[in-house]
Amino acid sequence: ISYRFEEAIEAYNRFIETADVSSYYDVEFVREQVNGCLSVMEMVKNPIPYKKELAGNRINTHPYTFNPAISGDGKSMVYTVKEEEGFRLFHTVLKGGQWGNPADITGQLQTMGDGISSSLSHNGETLFVYRDAGGAGDLYVSTFSGGKWKPVERLNRNINTKYWESGCCLSPDGNTLYFSSNRKGGYGKLDLYRSERMSDGQWGPAKNLGPVINSPLNEDAPAISGDGKILFFSSQGHSSMGGFDHFYSELSPKGRWTLPVNLGYPVSTPDDDLFLTPVGQGDTVYYAQFTEGLPARKAIWQVILRGESISPETVATTTTILPEINLKGKVKLQDNQQGADTSLVIMVVDTLTRETVKTVRPVAETGEYEISLPAGDYQIVYQAGGYEKQEHLVSIAPNIQSRDIRVSTRLAPESVAKGDYLMIDNIYFGFDSYALDSEAKRKLERLTGIMQEHPLLEFELIGHTDTVGSPSYNIVLSKRRANAVAAYLFGKGIEPHRLLTKGLGEIIALRKEEGMEHADDDPRFFRRVETKILRSADGVALREEIDMPEFLRSRLELDYTVIVLKVSRRLSEDYFDQYDMDELRYVREQEVSDGFIYTLGSFPQKQRALQLLGELRALGFREASVVDRHELSDLVVGTDPDTGFFGRPEKIDDIPWYTIQVFALKKPPHPSVLRGKKNVTAYPCEDGLIRYATGKYKGCSQALKALPQVQKEWYKDAFIQELDRLEKGLGKSKMDN
Repeated sequence: ISYRFEEAIEAYNRFIETADVSSYYDVEFVREQVNGCLSVMEMVKNPIPYKKELAGNRINTHPYTFNPAISGDGKSMVYTVKEEEGFRLFHTVLKGGQWGNPADITGQLQTMGDGISSSLSHNGETLFVYRDAGGAGDLYVSTFSGGKWKPVERLNRNINTKYWESGCCLSPDGNTLYFSSNRKGGYGKLDLYRSERMSDGQWGPAKNLGPVINSPLNEDAPAISGDGKILFFSSQGHSSMGGFDHFYSELSPKGRWTLPVNLGYPVSTPDDDLFLTPVGQGDTVYYAQFTEGLPARKAIWQVILRGESISPETVATTTTILPEINLKGKVKLQDNQQGADTSLVIMVVDTLTRETVKTVRPVAETGEYEISLPAGDYQIVYQAGGYEKQEHLVSIAPNIQSRDIRVSTRLAPESVAKGDYLMIDNIYFGFDSYALDSEAKRKLERLTGIMQEHPLLEFELIGHTDTVGSPSYNIVLSKRRANAVAAYLFGKGIEPHRLLTKGLGEIIALRKEEGMEHADDDPRFFRRVETKILRSADGVALREEIDMPEFLRSRLELDYTVIVLKVSRRLSEDYFDQYDMDELRYVREQEVSDGFIYTLGSFPQKQRALQLLGELRALGFREASVVDRHELSDLVVGTDPDTGFFGRPEKIDDIPWYTIQVFALKKPPHPSVLRGKKNVTAYPCEDGLIRYATGKYKGCSQALKALPQVQKEWYKDAFIQELDRLEKGLGKSKMDN
């Protein structure tokens, strides 16, 4: 956020190198941040032409003023002010080119301090408001009649669900509502949906806007232009600068949305840019940003795109309109045949003339490509032999001068059944090696989670080598690589019958073709193990998931819980004591309609819940499953049917750490006593004794497993101690007895 991008990239990469292999999704998020740094460095060098000015002194009089909802005709505005007692909404009307004195309409709306402006209709007489609704965000509507606003009413259940709906906008004709929701069945976290008005005036079933608009991360704050043809929204995906950025997409004559385009710097910044409202055809927008030197720390600005810049420094960099943009991205093959001779090609077709204006091949091993294009409307066609063809529409608007459009796509093999299958990257190896490095283990942790969640999935693991060495030796090496991957998965509890290994030996390096774009041959790409889906459940769709560190996650995101067991009769209180697993001490009993369920934990990262799921199934809980908090609320008796929210299960990350005490002395022992001994720590305690202990174990069960070997190596009287007490110097604990 402080524009120290190179230092940020260095720090991110250092984290990736040292991160625990089980933190796969955290690492994926970090990679997104690295890409964001690279994106913003390029955008800062090429800012878009714009004119920016405060929306008016009468509006920006409070410390936090945000979410300007502007009518399509540009004559009315409702915005939100944050104060200690909650949120207040203000309404103002444009008079003589200036915004008039704002009126506090919180009382008219009866939002009770928890309402936030979302959008206004084209004529400014219908207002949509977001309310927290006691933990589950919902959307409300109010109409302007008789000179005042009516109390807000909750939208119907086709719009509001037990999940979160956090923003919406109305089409100019009033017949389509676009909104955001994190309900089940989306392509990421918050997705954008639309609903059509039915004959009775109610909103009909919601339809997802699809994977062109929705990324694996969050999309929010939809806003539509005055002609209904340009959709503006905020997204953490689509190669943003690192947080939420402002994007737009155009509606084609055939009703398809074009690929989202970042509005560019400085409308989008390295910080979170979460809410923007267009006026007219979308060349004028309003949004709020943090500001220095004003009474309002967060103020509302009016921005005219392509307008003359307001500072000499900006004029020097923005007066020249760049004639072309760069279409960049990656193409991946979902069966991991990247680098094979699949004749992968990208064609750019002009939608007006239907002529193919460019044909390129991506870099063979990475799938990366870059194409320069002038303003216009194009169809981008991705195709390869034996794969389903992908087509995307790209609209490069002359009035929004963003330099880069980033597009990544995946081609599914024609032999794969229906469903969107998650890409499992190839596992790469060092020269003449079948050892798994930390990067390989991270990928396999992800594959483990997927296989734990979908027990019918079966994979084939196919080993390859480079061309160094004899063919017979390379066949053996390729098999060892496939077997090393399988052994890691077996160690995580994956059943052997779900994996098939094969060694194919060496891969002949691809050569450059004249006129096509290929990478230099890199033997590293040939030293790999591929994963190929052999069997899956009908209709299963494996979505890409990228989870963020918990402190960066929105409060709208879901937590996950593990259902350990479901029974018709209540279990005895000591039932789970028979199992050698500390987490089972935290089991929560909950009544359901046909009996009882026993659940564990609340996890912000789904991967952590899946890891626990694998451990439970290994203990014999074959019917254990992972659910989000709303799915859990469907089962629990006494849940509020309107919100489906009953409170969060307890976290179980506070399992105590233990160590094994080997002896306690008043003075340090002779050096020979500790010679050759590793991982021994001395803890001076309040009672005057120095306690010597070895090892750190999360949970008493893990300590109990290690205790016999420590007693054999040290003394038979060695015993387990609570690590926290020793670190505090408290000495004896209950376990001393």
